[in-house]
This record gives sequence, C-alpha cells and structure tokens, in this order.
Amino acid sequence: MSVRSSGRVAVVLAAALLLASCTTPAQPTHTEAAACTTGTVLAGWPLRRLAEQTVVVPVDENDVAAVRDQVAAGAGGVILFGSSAPADLGVQLARLRKAAPGGIAPLVMTDEEGGAVQRMANLVGDIPAARTMGATMTPRQTSQVFQCQAAPVMWWLQAVASS
Repeated sequence: MSVRSSGRVAVVLAAALLLASCTTPAQPTHTEAAACTTGTVLAGWPLRRLAEQTVVVPVDENDVAAVRDQVAAGAGGVILFGSSAPADLGVQLARLRKAAPGGIAPLVMTDEEGGAVQRMANLVGDIPAARTMGATMTPRQTSQVFQCQAAPVMWWLQAVASS
C-alpha cells in the first residue's frame, strides 16, 4: 500500500470515527435539529486538538503500552511494528484506547504488505509478496487474498481499538 493510499485510508477512518462521536456529543447542541457532521464536530475542537489528530506514533506490537503517554496527550494514531503480534494484542489496544482524550480512539494501523513485510502473519496467515501475486495469480485471486486475509486485519484492529 502506498503512502498516498495509506493516508487516504487514514483520513476516511478518522472521518468515520469523528462521525461516530456524534452520537455522544461532548456539549449539548443548541437545537434538537442540529445536524451532526464531521464539520460540526471539528468546529468545536481547538486547533491544538486538530493538529494532534494528525500525529501517528510508532510502537512495537508487543509493547503497545509504551505509547500510552503519547495517546493520552492526544496522538491521533499508532502504527504497529514487529514481526509477530502477541495473542493479547486486542487487550493491549483496548487499554490504550482508555487513555485517549475525549473517548476518541487512536487510529490503529500496521504495515502488512505481504512477503518479507508481515507484522501479523501469526494472526492472519502468510500473505504472498505483491510481486509473487502479480506473477502467479489473476487479478481476482489477488483481490481475494486482500479480502480474505488483509482486510479483516484492518477491521479487527479498529474493532479492538474501539471496544
């Protein structure tokens, strides 16, 4: 996944998290009919909080608690590095979420490219390298690898980080 597409995914997920915060606004709305949009939520945030949401801190997936202070200070995301995710990663991420200010969970991400770059192969199975998939699989088969192995990792990360 390129840096540009990773950024787009992060923006989309951040917007979804902001919209989810509309169900429990921090301050009462002025009217019952007030629309809750990303813009209305962000309009109430100070510039510092908006800037903090753009900060992503790296952490070893075996020691997620190491970035608790950064998340408590407002970091908007964490990126997991390592080579073998611990079985209790979900528990660690849930604890980290509790440190987030305002109940806005940090965006959790990892660099799971397949081939030599696999952070969670022990949880999701082996994903072939892009070059291998391109040389040996049809586009449909390549898409199925993503849908069956990689996409569930992303949803799982966000689910455990948000629970």
